Amino acid sequence: MPEKYINYKENYSWRRTLSISFLIFITFSIFQFSILFILLFIDGFDLNSIDLNAEIIDNASYSHIASISAISGLFGILLTIYFSKFIINPKSKSSKIKIHEILPLKKPTLKGIVVWLTILISYSIFISIISNWFGAIDDVDFTMKVLNKSKNNILLFYGIGVAQPIFEEFLFRGVLFKGLLNKLGGALTVLTTSFLFVLPHIQYDFNVLALILFPNALILGFSRLKTKSLTVPIILHCTNNMLTLIIGILN
Repeated sequence: MPEKYINYKENYSWRRTLSISFLIFITFSIFQFSILFILLFIDGFDLNSIDLNAEIIDNASYSHIASISAISGLFGILLTIYFSKFIINPKSKSSKIKIHEILPLKKPTLKGIVVWLTILISYSIFISIISNWFGAIDDVDFTMKVLNKSKNNILLFYGIGVAQPIFEEFLFRGVLFKGLLNKLGGALTVLTTSFLFVLPHIQYDFNVLALILFPNALILGFSRLKTKSLTVPIILHCTNNMLTLIIGILN
């Protein structure tokens, strides 16, 4: 049985799950771009100057990424919590399903956290060694741009290290995972949600997506599947992002 609540599988529709998840992502993206343009106008830019120099948006994205990630991350968390209830089939007669079943923030065991952190960090070390040998991966560029142009590192750590990972886990290993699990089964759900997780991260090159983000997403997915808790992948994701920023600062 994929999950404890297998008897309620008629309460979830995979089509409804994908539709709601897409709606969450689009709404989140629009909000994120709105924050960016508001910050541009605060900086004194107008639409004409933005049209004349497209690099303004790119530079502003990096310089304001701390504020953007912090504000949009919190918005995304609240948005996902609100819309998560809509993945439940409206024709369902069951009244037993609660939001904690869709976003199962169960208290994990210390052993479970240590085991999955060890797996994640071990893979990161392994791929870093391979990268140094063959020069196949260069994920430093984006991180260094973020750190060099960010105006507030404390806010940056909150935004990229806490708010954004929690939102992404709520969406991909929460809503999407729960809605697809009984339809696709455990392994295929992990694979599908991992692939969908990679799609929005187009700021990285293909090697980073294929050799770092996708495998990391698989680890997060299997930690969600095996522990039946969303707390574990949240801890893993936050830790990974925090360590990436810390290593970037040290370098």
